[in-house]
Amino acid sequence: MAPNSHPLQTTFRTPDTGLIRNKDGLCRNCDKKPARGEHFRKCTGCQLALYCSDACQQEDWGRHKHCNFLQESADEIRGLQADANEEELAILEEKLALRSRLRDYTEAHRLSFRFIVAAQLYLAGAASTPLADDPKVLVVPLRPRPHDDGPSSLDPARAFTAGKGMLLPLTRVLEDSAKSGTRLSEAYAASAGYRERLAAKEAAGNPWFTGLLPVLYRAALGVTTMEFFPQCRPDAPFRGEVTAASERQQVATYSRFIELGVLLRPDPTVSGETTYVPGYLKKAGSRWKWTPLFSTSEWQRTPVAGRQTLLETKLELVRRV
Repeated sequence: MAPNSHPLQTTFRTPDTGLIRNKDGLCRNCDKKPARGEHFRKCTGCQLALYCSDACQQEDWGRHKHCNFLQESADEIRGLQADANEEELAILEEKLALRSRLRDYTEAHRLSFRFIVAAQLYLAGAASTPLADDPKVLVVPLRPRPHDDGPSSLDPARAFTAGKGMLLPLTRVLEDSAKSGTRLSEAYAASAGYRERLAAKEAAGNPWFTGLLPVLYRAALGVTTMEFFPQCRPDAPFRGEVTAASERQQVATYSRFIELGVLLRPDPTVSGETTYVPGYLKKAGSRWKWTPLFSTSEWQRTPVAGRQTLLETKLELVRRV
């Protein structure tokens, strides 16, 4: 997905998992109990969350806006709501939380992953070939990090440890998914319209466009998410000089950003153009807010060779506070 295809998220919340225990029909936001004969409205997305009013639903949107991950588990939830033991509920809650954290994590590092993907495609020798001729998918394995102090203490940008991505044939990945009983094949088929619109938009304004590369983030069996990054020929003028050395350095740099929980976001102090600067997520109550580590001028003044050392030093200092 292109960096400018939708705004980059700068505020994140703790995963909302308590939905499956809301058996008493209370308002999801204020815990109000319905009067005799009263029926609260349901979220039209997941058909599970209940709200006593429009105001409560709007107020809760910050927590519930990722209800698409709840939709994916709606059948499981409904099956458990009627008759479930505590062990089953705990397993499902953790699965829902993992899905929520996965979406936050991949959104947090969307730009870094995009730069890594472009570099890896070049190093694999596939950057100049239209991807439609030999469809591939980059599979990125992720390992959840522990959160001994509770889920709310887990920085969304550091919720996982990313392994090295592997370029695999798309048909093989979809076939393996079907055999394992996950819904990846269905989700990919359902994305056809979106992929067509995104590819048409890119091709219309970019003569160097070679196709969309699916990127599959895999955190556990059945806990995955996929996005589609438009790719360009390496001789596109906006890519600058592209060499094997430059692309290996790009992979190393942005992999380190991801490892450290550093996010690239537009500099809020610069108007009229999009300038990305590194920052981190700072906890503020129940939210995590992106906070820049540098201004554009400060970042650009720093020699490229010294940027990582300066970034890590500054990051260590601000996280001590």
